[in-house]
Amino acid sequence: MIEDIRNRQKHPSVFLGNITPIIRRVTLLDPAYLYDVFASLDLTIANKGTLKSADTFLLLNPEQGYLGGLDDQEIVTTVRGTNTGRMWQLIRPLPPQSEISFRTEYHFEGRLTFHPNFGKLWTIKGDSPLDDVAIEWTVFADSAPPRRSRVTMAELGFISLLNQFAPLHSSH
Repeated sequence: MIEDIRNRQKHPSVFLGNITPIIRRVTLLDPAYLYDVFASLDLTIANKGTLKSADTFLLLNPEQGYLGGLDDQEIVTTVRGTNTGRMWQLIRPLPPQSEISFRTEYHFEGRLTFHPNFGKLWTIKGDSPLDDVAIEWTVFADSAPPRRSRVTMAELGFISLLNQFAPLHSSH
């Protein structure tokens, strides 16, 4: 326990503070309500510790779909050669007690169906509920142990955002 407290004082306390999705475009691909979804993700990296982070990296790995383009080049640079997901490095150190945000694109295909009892239901590849699809994230800050977690589409509020863009009539 004491060793853990000492180690925390030696490393910055950096994590992914927030992911905010913004739906940019929802396009119907076929009559069976398969949609092409194009969104941006506003990502916030937070340093809640008392030490600055000189080298900060964020790795996002969506279970479905892919990330691309729209990186804020004055804030981050894309790290090439990662085996999974997409990784960015902050261009400048992250001071203690601070946050920095940047944006990237997220793209996937989802199917919308209507259930008489539950209303609109979104699924993704193989009829998996879109609510359950997650984006795993890892933050690397200096020599601190990596911080890892995951967030689901339900936790991000993706479904309610998508329902505003994609109409579906109960006759289908």
